[in-house]
Amino acid sequence: MSSTVLDLTLFIKSSDLDVFWSHLEPLYKKCCDEPECKLFEIAVSHDKSAGETTIKIFEIWAYSVEQFLQTQVTKAYYEPYNKATMPLFSKPRVLELYESVAKYSYKK
Repeated sequence: MSSTVLDLTLFIKSSDLDVFWSHLEPLYKKCCDEPECKLFEIAVSHDKSAGETTIKIFEIWAYSVEQFLQTQVTKAYYEPYNKATMPLFSKPRVLELYESVAKYSYKK
């Protein structure tokens, strides 16, 4: 079975981080509760001189890319998250979707 890898980069003013995290938390929990969610990882990089934080969200889903777009991203719980967080972005988000290559997939 094919998997979808989502690689999302967000740019948030450091002063807005607490608000951002408060809206991400419910979305994170709902995604992690989905049986098709195989990995949900968040990493950050702080640029103190610019007052900006880059947030990298990396997810793996047990869907093909087509199934992911039809099934997962259409779920209602994304709407309040997007509405609340999009105004916090200091730059446009960067969203990339990939299909995993099963032969070269390794998890411990």
